[in-house]
Amino acid sequence: MKKNNPIINYTSRDFQSIKRDLVQYAKTYYSDSFKDFSEAGIGSILIDMVAYTGDSLSFYLDYESNENQLDYAIEIDNIIKKGKTLGYKHNPTSTSNGICAFYVEVPITSGISLAPDSAYIPILKRGTELSSTSGSRFILSEDIDFSADGVEVVVAQQNSTTGEPETYAMKSYGQVISGTIDQESFEIGEFTPFQKVELSQSSVAEILEVRDLEGNVYYEVENLAQDVVYRSVTNRASDVAEVLKPYVVPRRFVMEYRGGVPYLIFGASSLVEIPEDELADPSKVISRKFGNTVFSKDTFDPAKLIESDYFGVGPSNTTITVTYRTSASSNINASQGTVTSVVNPIVEFRDRTTLSESTITDIISSIECENEENIVGQVIEITPENLKRRIQSEFSSQNRAVNSKDYEGLCYAMPNKFGSVKRVRAIRDVNSLRNNLNLYVVSENSNGNLVQSGDVLKNNIKNWILPRKMITDTVDILDAYIVNIGIEFIVVSKSNISKYQTLSNCYSRLRDKLLVTPEIGEPFMITDIYNFLKEAEGVLDVVKVDIVQKKGGLYSDTSYNLRKNTSPDGTMITFPRNVIWELKYVDADINGAVR
Repeated sequence: MKKNNPIINYTSRDFQSIKRDLVQYAKTYYSDSFKDFSEAGIGSILIDMVAYTGDSLSFYLDYESNENQLDYAIEIDNIIKKGKTLGYKHNPTSTSNGICAFYVEVPITSGISLAPDSAYIPILKRGTELSSTSGSRFILSEDIDFSADGVEVVVAQQNSTTGEPETYAMKSYGQVISGTIDQESFEIGEFTPFQKVELSQSSVAEILEVRDLEGNVYYEVENLAQDVVYRSVTNRASDVAEVLKPYVVPRRFVMEYRGGVPYLIFGASSLVEIPEDELADPSKVISRKFGNTVFSKDTFDPAKLIESDYFGVGPSNTTITVTYRTSASSNINASQGTVTSVVNPIVEFRDRTTLSESTITDIISSIECENEENIVGQVIEITPENLKRRIQSEFSSQNRAVNSKDYEGLCYAMPNKFGSVKRVRAIRDVNSLRNNLNLYVVSENSNGNLVQSGDVLKNNIKNWILPRKMITDTVDILDAYIVNIGIEFIVVSKSNISKYQTLSNCYSRLRDKLLVTPEIGEPFMITDIYNFLKEAEGVLDVVKVDIVQKKGGLYSDTSYNLRKNTSPDGTMITFPRNVIWELKYVDADINGAVR
């Protein structure tokens, strides 16, 4: 007899357990009407079908539950979707970076001077394509000015009669990145919110430019709510090549990969919110609410200056042209000396109208390149475990500078065209009522000597870290103090070796060991000098080592009492956290004697 409240075992989830429970259920509640429980009976077929259905539903329920959790998901697409909700932006394309040497042959100047003709010294422009003997393709990622300081110049061709030079070979270095530059055009009809454009290439590493027929430029952002990007502006009045400035961009897009296919997704508005390319001035572009005297939010996101829900302006009734760099993961590396072909040189001269076109053609055809070191990128197979590791790391960092090391890493990661710091030290200001951070920076000149950073460089650093810093952090960028030192020593030479040779060996040993620039705040280890000298060939014993300060003239004006800050045991000299020591002129600042 059937009961009103049958007992059901909800823990049975596989075929055998479900079938067993169904048979038991039928025997218990349908014993009068159903008695054939043999394997050959019609009832067994029905029970098997129900058990099969229950097993399948149970499996997919467990599978869906696992795929909705990052730790247990196994499908790549599901892991990427979960990572997206945690702020991870997936790009499966690998890239390699390296340095190449570039050569060009330039004629001598007319007249009595035998120097290279400055009018014919070219600038090899960013975007020049290179090729290796194995077929790998690379792109020059920065301009190379062969007239800049530090360029090596040697005689290339001489007059067979007089022996005077006729052309000079000039050598410089530039950064290269793997890949090739491609371009696609798309017809856009009536306006569609969040317009999606699918690119035909699957190995898109980065978007270089998106422009429509009217000349409007669309900028890539991390998310469509972001309305400020930082653009580089050429700076001709300083050693820093370019200045980093914030711009408000109403036309913007994001790039996403879906199923391995790259998409561009544009904004949701058909109206221009603000004038194009307006310099981002928070006092002008942040919206004010009329008549509101109560404000509940006092935080400020430097990447979002406009109070708007339209997520940018999308294209309509136009053609957009997308220029991008592709990088095939299977062919991004190059062995030493294999990048030898300049496929498509982009060359600029300062005043081409006054120059001979035939000479220009010869100069361009003479441009050569070679990678003096291996160019190796990280080609990692995309596995579920790799993706999970990346997502967890991305989520923990939140794309923000949180601790002092994050800020130091940001400064070193700034592109060289905006200026570069040699050393940086981030120190929390314990005396500040707010969460203030002092960034002490120091740069180096063309001779490799430490110098204070210019105002343009410090302003670029400020703009570089602004969208990545914590909203509650305030950052001051300050100059680190430079203390120049000299080394004086006395050693005893072995009897079977010349004293002059022993002294020369000591100089060479110290030069090799002291060429590395220390960190800001790093102590000077006097014991290291003793060890270096003892390792020099011909040294029997080290009698004395004195560290003296070099000040005034060509040296830094910073005063520092070295003797007072030497440790009691005489093993090291300590420096404050905002001071860096430097052995400026290695040949002149090391003085020794041999007994």
